[in-house]
Amino acid sequence: MHLATVRAIEVFDPALAARTRHAYAGIWRLWRIWAAGRRVWPDGPPADLPAFVALLGAMGRPAAIDLAACWLADLRDAGRRAATLRLYARAIVSVSARAAELELLPWPIVVKAPRGAVATPARRVDVGAEILQSAATRAASVALDDATDDRRRLYAAIVVTLCDTAIRTVELLRLRPCDIEPAGLWLRGKGQETAPVLQPATRRAVAALLAVGAHDAPRGPLLLHPRGDRSRGDVTQGIPAGACTRGIVRAAVTAYFPGLTPHALRHARLTAWADAGAPLHVLQRAARHADPATTAGYLDTTPDRVAELVAALES
Repeated sequence: MHLATVRAIEVFDPALAARTRHAYAGIWRLWRIWAAGRRVWPDGPPADLPAFVALLGAMGRPAAIDLAACWLADLRDAGRRAATLRLYARAIVSVSARAAELELLPWPIVVKAPRGAVATPARRVDVGAEILQSAATRAASVALDDATDDRRRLYAAIVVTLCDTAIRTVELLRLRPCDIEPAGLWLRGKGQETAPVLQPATRRAVAALLAVGAHDAPRGPLLLHPRGDRSRGDVTQGIPAGACTRGIVRAAVTAYFPGLTPHALRHARLTAWADAGAPLHVLQRAARHADPATTAGYLDTTPDRVAELVAALES
């Protein structure tokens, strides 16, 4: 944990338990990184927590509250859990209130967690690295089995790819035969103008995709609808006609993880990498997020672990 922020929190409120100080320090660092990415201040981002607090005070209370509310709303939209958003809001209120008592801020920043955050299904927290590994191993075996029917093999290839790579559904559906390399997958993300990015992939994921994918058209869809209906596809999202649909991807995930969504597997894979020691900047690249705060919002891990990841990013 970066000691400067922890010590600043300790000065603000020495009564806080050490664990809470670490968590609050990580949360305020995430907020500062997000605000810096928004280029809120023309003279550059704040260098540390005291400087951040001073700039918040100079903004005026309505603008500071709006800045906090916008950050929490972004985290909600990125899928952050309702309970975690309440923790983040509590950290903002608690530290800013103490700063106001010390006359480091003219007023506390009173903000509430935004509405609309979905409670995390109980199953999701149980999808750890071992469960992902077991499901991916089983799915890889099915995808490579020529005696298995085409739909089951397709489902298996989808699942092993999602478990091993944390790619988005839209990135999976946009894959073409020419996007597959031994070292990984060339991905085109959410935006139509997004430049392709080479995402490292496990050999079993690459083998599964090659085993079930179409190869007659190098720039056509790799994963076809099981019935071969080439009239299907979401052209407005850049998904070619004839490709698998989002519904098929959801059905594949449900077959292996009842009650979960493809996006939940993305969260689970990123969390497993974080728990294995991957630093935040590596996770950010793997998730293809522009803002590390968005990546941190994906992690179903402890506040202390999030704080450690953020500290490592800035060390």
